Amino acid sequence: MAAEIALDEGAMLERLRDKLIGGRTASKAEASKERRELRQRLHHLEVLTAKLYEDRVTGTLSEDSFSAMAQDIEAERLDKENRLTLLEQSEQEAAAKLSDIQSWIRLIKEKSSFEDVDRDMLESLIEKIEIGERVIENGVKRQDIRIHYKFVGLV
Repeated sequence: MAAEIALDEGAMLERLRDKLIGGRTASKAEASKERRELRQRLHHLEVLTAKLYEDRVTGTLSEDSFSAMAQDIEAERLDKENRLTLLEQSEQEAAAKLSDIQSWIRLIKEKSSFEDVDRDMLESLIEKIEIGERVIENGVKRQDIRIHYKFVGLV
């Protein structure tokens, strides 16, 4: 990993970002645009609600019509607020993952200068190691080993 980072840190960062964040979030520009549109729509719904109350008070709108329209507006408002909350949570999670990736790369670069691997180094870099069962296939011994790194998981 240290050699890959030394060779092309940007490529490693991009690969880990795709793996950990990947398709779960839209591009930053698309997400920002959607959040802006959702906020505008929520503001518009507030204005509509105020207009409905005004029309109800002045008698322009019947009680039944008011109730039906207010329910529709409230349902849409809740839907838009839920979507906005999901987008904001997704953005926060992506930012946290990116911070984790950068911390991991910084840690790898820091530890790669050491000649020997010691317990402290392993504990700071590795979350867990999974060792599979040893099998013999066509006369060749094979055993799967999976290293789960801290911050980024299985790379």
